[in-house]
Amino acid sequence: MIKVSVLGHGFIGKAHAHAYLTAPEFYDVQRPELGVAYGRNEAALADFARRFSFKRYSTKLDEAIRDSDIVDNCLPNHLHHGPTLEALESGKNVLLEKPMAVNVDQAEELAKEAEKAGVKAAVGFNYRFLPAISLAKKLIDEGRIGRVHEFRGAYLQGYLADPNTPVAQSGTLIGWRQRKETAGSGSLGDLGSHLIDMSHYLLGEISEVSAQEQILYPERPTETGEKIKIQVDDAFASLVRFKGGAIGVIEASRVAPGMKNQMRIEIHGNKGSIAFNLERPSELSVYFEEGAQTSGFRTILAHDPHWWPPGHVLGWEHSVVIEIAHFLDAVENDKPVSPMATFQDGLYVQKVLDAVERSSRSGKWESVG
Repeated sequence: MIKVSVLGHGFIGKAHAHAYLTAPEFYDVQRPELGVAYGRNEAALADFARRFSFKRYSTKLDEAIRDSDIVDNCLPNHLHHGPTLEALESGKNVLLEKPMAVNVDQAEELAKEAEKAGVKAAVGFNYRFLPAISLAKKLIDEGRIGRVHEFRGAYLQGYLADPNTPVAQSGTLIGWRQRKETAGSGSLGDLGSHLIDMSHYLLGEISEVSAQEQILYPERPTETGEKIKIQVDDAFASLVRFKGGAIGVIEASRVAPGMKNQMRIEIHGNKGSIAFNLERPSELSVYFEEGAQTSGFRTILAHDPHWWPPGHVLGWEHSVVIEIAHFLDAVENDKPVSPMATFQDGLYVQKVLDAVERSSRSGKWESVG
């Protein structure tokens, strides 16, 4: 039985633990043993371990890594590098949440170590596995929309639109998402990384960017009412050029009032267009040029045959379950982790994030990598 240790017990840790329990019910993979849950808040950790049926929990990282076949790192961004490097050096298979690190140097070290270790290593860009996105890739690869010339992507949330919203806390670290050394970036890495990976998955690599970042509120309160200085972006917008010749726009915001979790992408080719909105995750809007006055977009309800009959829509969590099922299959049967994002894919995304930040400072087009 494959033993899994999950590092972190917050939102994404819960999503991953749920996926390990659910994936064997729908996919032909072994039921893994949820061995060790790791975290620093012992009370919350114990509750997490109980709810998701872990064998035990530990506040000692070395125990969680040692007693596992898969180390699933769902910790905050600044804890992606150290624990993942330790897991790779111990020969463990690793699933790492996005973004890969807080800077390119850390991401490069992890990518090199993963290659050296020869283990299964993937970055958790789970939206690749939504059936609607899988269908979009199929249509693009088959040439149904022709030569792609334009990409638009916007990932918008509004949970920080109110300047009086207290910043998040991880253990004793207050406002880790607003600190440069712990988050790396703001909406750029948190949300924009998904769009960068999505554009890469569907269209190929970006060659250069021209970007602006914005800190809307320089200070925010903590839960005790004290103020902390904001060091990372609330929103960013970037023009991009793809190596394949397409142009595009990628933007993200955590200060967009009314937006819950809207990741909208549009892809335009010379024979048609595709549009997708994450808030309607089973729907793909498509248009194929037919030359008739009555032609227009139509909506397809995409589905995964492992789940429910067509029209019985899936939700956000299913992308994580499908991703975890694929990773378990790769580990169990020694298959490639692709189409999951590899550590090289994660490094590429980190290089684009870096280029966006450099462009925002320089006011110029900046090359990726």
